[in-house]
Amino acid sequence: MHRSGSYAIAQVDQLKVLELPYGGSDISMLVVLPDSKTGLGAVEKSLTAAKLEAWTKALAPNRVDVALPRFEVSPPSMPLADELQAMGMPLAFDRKKADFTLMGNPPNPDEHLCIQKVFHKAFVKVDEKGTEAAAATAVVMGAKGGAAPQKAIEFRADHPFLFFIVDKPSGLVLFMGRVVDPAAK
Repeated sequence: MHRSGSYAIAQVDQLKVLELPYGGSDISMLVVLPDSKTGLGAVEKSLTAAKLEAWTKALAPNRVDVALPRFEVSPPSMPLADELQAMGMPLAFDRKKADFTLMGNPPNPDEHLCIQKVFHKAFVKVDEKGTEAAAATAVVMGAKGGAAPQKAIEFRADHPFLFFIVDKPSGLVLFMGRVVDPAAK
């Protein structure tokens, strides 16, 4: 997919960051392309929220020739029960302490609800038509039992890169992923 136009772009930390806005919304895609074709691992290891914010602040409008492959990211669903318990919500999984009586309050205490499993699944597809992205989380419950320069900057995503779909007003990352083989469809 090729397009030329005015886009926000930054050259920082031995990589290029390109912002592709979604028309009529406050959401955009950030594409993070290491200068080195083998640099994705180093970028991933050093990635922090502060660094992503700094890259975003470094973006400036410019004329850009963009070459971006079609890609689809659809990893298998991820179990999240252990992570959620570790992050501070163990009571919801505890058969004796969980309190979901507002959702269901059977008379028999052995039938009260608790969370048994949590799964998350995400999907992102980018092609000439635009971007499709969706995510779903399933909880299994159970009873207790500026002016552009003359020359365009080239942004050719022909080697591994990261992408982020971001809510611009809040800076919240809605989706993120990596494309390791841009030649694969």
